[in-house]
Amino acid sequence: MTYVGFSTTDKLVSRIIRWITKAQVSHTFLIVELYGQLWAVGAEFNGMVMTPLRKLKTKTTIKYICRLSELTDDKLAKLMDRLGESYDFGGLLGGIFPQIGRWFKQKWKNPWNNKKALFCSEFVTLALQEAGLEGAEKLDPGTATPQELKDFLTEYNLNRHQE
Repeated sequence: MTYVGFSTTDKLVSRIIRWITKAQVSHTFLIVELYGQLWAVGAEFNGMVMTPLRKLKTKTTIKYICRLSELTDDKLAKLMDRLGESYDFGGLLGGIFPQIGRWFKQKWKNPWNNKKALFCSEFVTLALQEAGLEGAEKLDPGTATPQELKDFLTEYNLNRHQE
């Protein structure tokens, strides 16, 4: 089973992300079970990595976990090909432009988004799209924030359980 996790820390980068995005969370990642333990899979500053979830919990506060049963092993395998890729520092910094655009009710693109590297919410957005979640195709991997993804999954799960 695969899950999506959302977290935050007291580190400066996390506080800045939460302040700019007006959010409760600043980081997102997938949680998968492998070799009898849970792993956090996602974009960290040292690139696309797998970290034992127990280790991640010592460095961050996990705020929300959402089950993602639609992300089957074969779909997850496509995403795991991204392990080892670089972190998209330019995309992270350029993410301020879409946020400023939102303040002015404009849709601005991330001018520094690198297609060969990923930041955390970009990776999870691709996972949601690969899973085929209804509405995920409307999410822009280059501009989505962890909070937007948390809100999307909360709404998605509420609507799914009402059917």
